[in-house]
Amino acid sequence: MKAPLKTALLATALLFASLGLDPSAHARSITAVSPASIVAPAPVRVAKAARWQKRRLQRKRRHTAARRQRKAKERPNHSPRPAPDPAATPKPAPQPNHEPEPAPSPAPAPAPAPSPEPEQTPAPAPDPEPTPEPSPESKPEPEPAPEPPHEAPLLEAGFEQGLAGWNTAGVGEVAPTVATDIVHEGSKSARVALTGSLHRSELILGGNGTSSTSGSVRFHEGDEYWYGFSFYIVSMVYGKPGAHNLIMQFKSADGGSPAFGLMLWDYQGHRGLWSHGTGMGGDRYLAAAAERRWHDVVIHFKASSRGDGFYELYLDGSLVDSRSNASMIVPGAPHAYIKDGIYRNGDTIPGTSEIRLDAARLGTSLASVSG
Repeated sequence: MKAPLKTALLATALLFASLGLDPSAHARSITAVSPASIVAPAPVRVAKAARWQKRRLQRKRRHTAARRQRKAKERPNHSPRPAPDPAATPKPAPQPNHEPEPAPSPAPAPAPAPSPEPEQTPAPAPDPEPTPEPSPESKPEPEPAPEPPHEAPLLEAGFEQGLAGWNTAGVGEVAPTVATDIVHEGSKSARVALTGSLHRSELILGGNGTSSTSGSVRFHEGDEYWYGFSFYIVSMVYGKPGAHNLIMQFKSADGGSPAFGLMLWDYQGHRGLWSHGTGMGGDRYLAAAAERRWHDVVIHFKASSRGDGFYELYLDGSLVDSRSNASMIVPGAPHAYIKDGIYRNGDTIPGTSEIRLDAARLGTSLASVSG
């Protein structure tokens, strides 16, 4: 069979196949056709079929390339494999397709690969603040000692009621008088003054301001009390040991010198308050006592004539003398009592001596005799 005829028959078979016809049913008519009667459209249809097959291969290649691109994007850390060169791929020979091939569904658009988030550089940690050194704990200041509660004295003898609280039984040549010019508490004090060679101007603690001794305070063996008074030196002839110049004495009821007495002397450069009597260990300098100012005396004592007593002597709040196993009562005397004022040897130390007395109290505690 000549080549043109074979070409015509092949084109006819392809046409029947595309139209869904059975070429065997028309084989007789096809063979009866002469070459001269074959028309030209057969090559056109063959060309169309070739072009369709080529487009199909191109779509398949595009679909494969898109799928590879999606896979490459889904693997961002790996370099995508290069797509195979279409020229290197051998084209398959066109095969006759007896049934029309359904149109390929459009390839879904590849989902964009998520772009990796940039790694955040951690901010440098701030330098730790220096730990402040602990400040030294301030120690709380101690609370001041509470003031002793006020306690009423057993006897108040401050001259606000004249000489009440005293008696003048052993007054001497001149009786003390009530004054208002120089006072320590309240509005009154007692003026005691001696001139010339006068010896004595004293008051005895206890009484109604008269010469009766019925109200005198007497101290017996074992009695314990606090006694306080204040004195002010206006002028003074001091003297020295060997000449009495007492301003206070714990006088025993025996007629002799006291076992406990306070002197104002000026001797060997020591002017002020001195001790006197066997109960105090003799004549000793105790403390300075300036003129023209008030001085507060407090005595805490236990009376005894057998050496079972004691005393503590304070001047202006300071302890200036103390003694244990003391006998403030002369041995053999039944009792003792207190005298304030001036008792001196006027013949030895004559002249004018004047003092003020105030704030005398007898009690059972420091609080009871403190102003």
